[in-house]
Amino acid sequence: ADSDSGADPDEDTFSTLDEFLAGSDPFVTGSTPLSNGDAFLQEDLTGFWYSYAYFDNLTGGNDPGWDICSPEFDPAGAIVSGDCVDADDFSEELNGSASLAYNGDFVPAGEWVEGIDALYYRVDIGKTMLAGAATRGESGDAFPTLDLTVKEGAGYRQDDLTGTWYRFRYADSEGFVSEPRWTRGQVTFDATGFITDSEVFDSDAPVTPLVPWDGSATLEHDGEVLPAGNWVSNHTAFSLSMDAGKSVVVGVGTRVTGAVRQDHELWVKQGSAYAREDLEGTWYLYGFSDSGSGTQMPGWARLTLVVDAAGTVIDGSGVDSEGMLQPHGGTLTLDPDDGRVTLNGGLAANLVFQDLRMDAGHTVFAGVLRVTRAGQLFEALLVAVKSGSARPEILSPTPGGVLPGASATWAWTDNGNPVTEWWLTVGTSSGGADLYSSGSLPAVSREHTVGGLPTAGETVFVRLQYREDGLWLSSDAQYTAFIPTASKPTPSTQNGTQAVSSSPDLSTWGLIAMILGICIMVRVDARRRAARR
Repeated sequence: ADSDSGADPDEDTFSTLDEFLAGSDPFVTGSTPLSNGDAFLQEDLTGFWYSYAYFDNLTGGNDPGWDICSPEFDPAGAIVSGDCVDADDFSEELNGSASLAYNGDFVPAGEWVEGIDALYYRVDIGKTMLAGAATRGESGDAFPTLDLTVKEGAGYRQDDLTGTWYRFRYADSEGFVSEPRWTRGQVTFDATGFITDSEVFDSDAPVTPLVPWDGSATLEHDGEVLPAGNWVSNHTAFSLSMDAGKSVVVGVGTRVTGAVRQDHELWVKQGSAYAREDLEGTWYLYGFSDSGSGTQMPGWARLTLVVDAAGTVIDGSGVDSEGMLQPHGGTLTLDPDDGRVTLNGGLAANLVFQDLRMDAGHTVFAGVLRVTRAGQLFEALLVAVKSGSARPEILSPTPGGVLPGASATWAWTDNGNPVTEWWLTVGTSSGGADLYSSGSLPAVSREHTVGGLPTAGETVFVRLQYREDGLWLSSDAQYTAFIPTASKPTPSTQNGTQAVSSSPDLSTWGLIAMILGICIMVRVDARRRAARR
């Protein structure tokens, strides 16, 4: 979906980025992105992580599957132990490494990611969950993949399960007909792990309750969750792990219910004291879907949303595994009691149903969706992780200030983000480029000079656009144009002599006033002396 311009940065071949992309690359306008949280460090990866990847093939018979990988990273990011096992019980040892960028961008390398054509991963601000999307290539086929990974914590206890959890399960059956399904519900555990309350729905009847779940769950010392009872019936394989923050559980499983179904599980724990401000920041959304209309169309989508404290999406961009643009405008709302997140506006344009919940750590939200596209119905599992780094931003001239003249040099920082391209525009309206457009600027650019700026106090809008992970985002700033100061009369030199201004200055007027005052006083005093005679 990505296309490199190859444009000379000094040529204005295109007047705006929109013309440059010509509708082939994701882009949306926005305001200054917000900063939230601390930078990520490479050593944040140190320890055990449990990865649960779910995938399906694009051609041939419907062939959903999963694999579980358990890499242990040293402080430098090298895998020192671990292996992978898939739904067919094939296992192999893990070899490779991973790097963690300042902004939480996770980049694996080595044998364990060979054959992957596209791969995009992010770590949440709590540094305990990793989510991502990828496309694998096997035997000439392509397998869209959703990966949910959690970091192993310390000191797990049975009562860490106590409370209410929202469970979301996506499943599809093997065979030539695509039958994606999801189940959603909530389950409450007591301190011993027994279910005391539950509510269950599925994609066949999204708002009609089904038979409640019952049973129990045991939490092992390493964070493994072992469920028992009717809520995990018919499973021939099952694996679940809790994150180090103890607010997210992810896993996979295989069920036999007339057909073999492969499952992807995601639980989020209900927290308390949710506030609208919890939505503020940069969120990375990853979803996996397939057509519920019987036609096999598995795929993933990823979106980057910058949300302000009011829940408004002020910047965003998105693309799916087929290179299609994804909706990204609108707002998000958050229920203060149960953590329900609702997508509104452009984000919800194609949604038939949604149930999303924020975890107790306020850094992840997840759930299930029903989406329509091109006459097809899609069932989807979605996860969103909150970023922990500042976005690229304009440093100078200081946003909100007055420009220095008809020319100005803009300087900016990438704040550690992996930006591969920049584009600067200046206009008389937000996002406009009627005053200037830089064209494509290389990744190393950190400043750019613009001439021909207005000088009569007009409002000037500047947009710094940047490409990150193949998506275009932006940082905006607003200025007041330079206002010339009215010149004061000063002595000037003519023909080698000083010419005196024809208009008296303030000191001259003061001297005249003083002389007049003395004259008046002398005349009054003389009249008084004459009267006494």
